[in-house]
Amino acid sequence: MGDSSLSLLQQALDFANLSCNICDRLSNNFVKNHPATPNEPLTSLVQKHIKALIIDIQDLRSDILVLVAKEQQGETDSCPTSPVISTIRLAEVKIRLFETLELLEFYKDCEHERVGPEGALNALFATTHILNGPGALRGGRIHYNQDFFLWASS
Repeated sequence: MGDSSLSLLQQALDFANLSCNICDRLSNNFVKNHPATPNEPLTSLVQKHIKALIIDIQDLRSDILVLVAKEQQGETDSCPTSPVISTIRLAEVKIRLFETLELLEFYKDCEHERVGPEGALNALFATTHILNGPGALRGGRIHYNQDFFLWASS
């Protein structure tokens, strides 16, 4: 594979490292300062999504580090599809990152409608229109054609 493959892996690793920094900030600023209660389903949804994003990014980063080490040692023949799999996973993580940021923006806009039935309806709306629910075709990142840019840049 060579230098170009190593360069692409390094770019992916840089993205994963920056994403880890974002996740640290999200964890420190949101998860710690907004305790989820059963009466706040929207807060619980945001926290759950942030935690899933953190796990996805840490897993991606670990996988990329393994691929970089194999590439540097010349062991690229052991799994020729690894860069392709990493590219797909990288795009999936980018999508989850955009979803999380959009979900946080929606959360901020619902400042007085996070509790009780209003909070439950807003959590349902967010799940359906932001987080790949069946109605996501009419709203969220797909509406802004972000999926195209995510796949094109990977």
